[in-house]
Amino acid sequence: MTSFHELKRSLSDALTQFLWDQWVSIGVAGATRSRPVPFVVDPEALILATTRFGLGDARLFGEMLDWLAMNGRLLGAQRLKSLHRGSGLGDVRLLRAMGLHLAEHGPGSPTKLLSFVAADSPSPRLFEWFGESAFELRGQSLRPDPVEPEAFLFKMRSFFGINARAEAFTWLLLAGRPGHPAQVARETGWGAKTLQVVLNEMAESGLVSVTEAEREKRFRIHLEDWKFLLPKGRRPVWWSQAPFYEACSGIVQLLDELDKGPSSTDAAKAVKIRGHLPRVMKGFVLAKQSGRFQNLVSLRGAEQVEALNLETLRLIDEIKDREGLLRQ
Repeated sequence: MTSFHELKRSLSDALTQFLWDQWVSIGVAGATRSRPVPFVVDPEALILATTRFGLGDARLFGEMLDWLAMNGRLLGAQRLKSLHRGSGLGDVRLLRAMGLHLAEHGPGSPTKLLSFVAADSPSPRLFEWFGESAFELRGQSLRPDPVEPEAFLFKMRSFFGINARAEAFTWLLLAGRPGHPAQVARETGWGAKTLQVVLNEMAESGLVSVTEAEREKRFRIHLEDWKFLLPKGRRPVWWSQAPFYEACSGIVQLLDELDKGPSSTDAAKAVKIRGHLPRVMKGFVLAKQSGRFQNLVSLRGAEQVEALNLETLRLIDEIKDREGLLRQ
């Protein structure tokens, strides 16, 4: 059985490469992607995930800061704030240090993006996490290419503005099914009340249809009417990424705790596993991966520990494969 230390390292490595490929797909200066990104990149979730899983790769962190200095105006401060508070991803002090670095080293950079983070005294600096890394903003990042499927959300933001309407329309276009406001809110990271107002306003145009069943409105658009918006070739795919990263964060934390107690009995390890399972499975369910780690619920002792090992290895393989994340 693979050790918890090796599992944690392999999962962290897979997630780091996963993040790298997404950043490169939306304009970060970097090597060719190791594998395609088969879904529309969620930039706010990507930022928060990088602050969680990218701490071991200073170069990735530096390129993210460079991209933010160049393209931060394409992001939504309110949505970043909501995702941060809703998912638990993103250390407050680290986000504050990022904001200070951008304000000091990126003239004209979008300092308001991270202004929601409460000020500390004294103010934190990035060297607390990365030592002497300078994080020079070289200005080599590019604007996301609107013809690329991964950057489709940026295309919609350029058209609708950086607001809930862009995410709501993107979800309706790409999800391929009707949705009620609470559901669209969960999958886009916006508040349910905000989405209810936006969807009702969009329906008044006659371009979004509404059906009512059991006092619940469901909204949809007809894809055939909007195909001209889609890039040629590979079709963009919507995938809710923030809850997936939150679930992965729970797994990394669990593996770290198990790694610190290698001499514990299988029964003691199983107690830790059961304590983390609700949070982990909730995240995977919201990311449309309801079967992941589900088989651990009915197991106990050594069987549960072994099942955690096998499920984590499968998760690592599917993060590397990418397409497997969308087939749940």
